[in-house]
Amino acid sequence: MTGPSGQTVLDGIRTRTDDLGVDGRGTLTVGGRPADELLDTFGSPLSVLVESTLRANLRRFRAAFETQWPEPVTVLYAVKSNNAVAVAAVLAEEGAGADCFGAGELYPALTAGMDPRIVVMNGGNKSADDLARAVATGVGVNVDAEDELDLLEKAWKDAGSGDPVAVKLRLKVLPADWSTFSSDSTGTSGAALQDYLERKKWGFTIPRAAEQITRMLASPAVRLTGFHLHVPRVTQDPTFLAAWSAELGRTVVELHTRTGFWPGVVDVGGGWSRERDPESRSLALNEHPVEEYAAAVCGALRTSLEPAGLPLPQLWVEPGRYVTGNAGVLLGRVGAVRHDAGRRWIATDLSTNLLPRIDINGLVHHVLPASRMTDPATVTASVVGPTCIDSVLGRDRELPELARGDLLAVLDAGMYADSISNQFNALPRPAVVLVGPDQVDIVRRREDPAEVFARDVLPPRLTGAGTAPTSPAEVSDRLSRGMV
Repeated sequence: MTGPSGQTVLDGIRTRTDDLGVDGRGTLTVGGRPADELLDTFGSPLSVLVESTLRANLRRFRAAFETQWPEPVTVLYAVKSNNAVAVAAVLAEEGAGADCFGAGELYPALTAGMDPRIVVMNGGNKSADDLARAVATGVGVNVDAEDELDLLEKAWKDAGSGDPVAVKLRLKVLPADWSTFSSDSTGTSGAALQDYLERKKWGFTIPRAAEQITRMLASPAVRLTGFHLHVPRVTQDPTFLAAWSAELGRTVVELHTRTGFWPGVVDVGGGWSRERDPESRSLALNEHPVEEYAAAVCGALRTSLEPAGLPLPQLWVEPGRYVTGNAGVLLGRVGAVRHDAGRRWIATDLSTNLLPRIDINGLVHHVLPASRMTDPATVTASVVGPTCIDSVLGRDRELPELARGDLLAVLDAGMYADSISNQFNALPRPAVVLVGPDQVDIVRRREDPAEVFARDVLPPRLTGAGTAPTSPAEVSDRLSRGMV
């Protein structure tokens, strides 16, 4: 067989903000840096982030919504998609705030210098300690539990009853026509999709929301600024986004009728599909750009808010995957190549530990022959990691004949990769580097074997059998010298 080269594949899937290329040797470049240079300098495997792509994605996303919404638009970066402090720092320079799910994600946002007034704590099970941290740091809170106001009032009083906490109420909207859609990411449609969405644990329906609004308006501890809604990524279809946006607007109008409250802010959350969209479980490009999604959401929301005859609120939006997805590339080296039973496997030091959603959610990523980009594809092979599960990074892919030491690249690894990576089979996690305009910086260092077991404690009663206790660090050192 003869198939397209890696360069031909890349040319066919390149998106506007990618900083990927091929040098004169046929080697993939990431942010202008050859893949082999990056691996030789920082080790393999390696997670590479491109600063220019992060910035370009944030700017494009903001512009798409500002074009469609006449009131101010604020972008809150969804920290969960990639929680590296350096990523938050880049986006803070771009004026972004942060959507933080729980108190832990406040750390990268506030360490990066984001303005607490546009940092929000989300979560449906916030503890008293979580809310005390929110009060202490001055961030906003999206209320999503019936007793959360009680906890907030106590935290506010304990902190000295200063300025009230800015809060939004998280809503649950259930458009009747959701059952007419299908989801590429869940494999459900019709009534099954409706059930899937109804079972999501977050948000208040209109009757419960009205009760919460009445309580909040009477509380000196909080200042209700508006509403929040988040629907997970379900489909690439913009009419789906329009459906829930229209229902959100109708819900806001109904709540105004019941309570008299009109929001100053409406936060429409995240879940925005990318052009290369691994969550679609397909290598095909998404034909709907973010500008189309912005038009669908803003148009439907404006139309449904108009019956109230009141000023449009500010719009807040929470992109994660859209900002970080194509800004990240995983680079690794080919190991063993096996041929048997009419099949071929190309093993690599990369694994689905580093992209767990391949195994969890069936994501499909492009895999490129990073050191052989100009060679035509001549074989069909599955690219697999070193763990004791299948760890298939790419199934039945057309590639050149690769050998031990060749390089591979997995695209769109900036989202839900390092932030949910794991150490299965005691594999240390790789370094993360950020390619800037003039230099490459380590922004998350490589783990060593001792760190994999750094949480372990060996009770003295289990150190018998005539063997002297050995620390994880000592074992790691002995392993590196081949002494174990």
